[in-house]
Amino acid sequence: MTFVLTVIKGCPFCDELLKIFPKLVKKYQGVSFSMRCVSEDALKLYPKDTVFPIVGFVHLGVKGEITDEIKGALFEQDVIKFIERNVTRAIENDKTETT
Repeated sequence: MTFVLTVIKGCPFCDELLKIFPKLVKKYQGVSFSMRCVSEDALKLYPKDTVFPIVGFVHLGVKGEITDEIKGALFEQDVIKFIERNVTRAIENDKTETT
């Protein structure tokens, strides 16, 4: 399972999430985290109404792929709830039925 933080330069909400990023990596060991900063040139490839920062989730599990994302003015507790919800979903997805 992987969480990806996507930010742009000069975004105060992005800067706030970047500050808590190391704390999240420590708290959720065994979960992959990555971060990408979208350049001004690459920003042109996003739809005009795209809101940053974006926290995305991808998991290729036993029962299929799970994807999710949240974006916009996010508080630390919003991101933690998002991570915990998706970690739980991924664990449930990977459980195999025994009969």
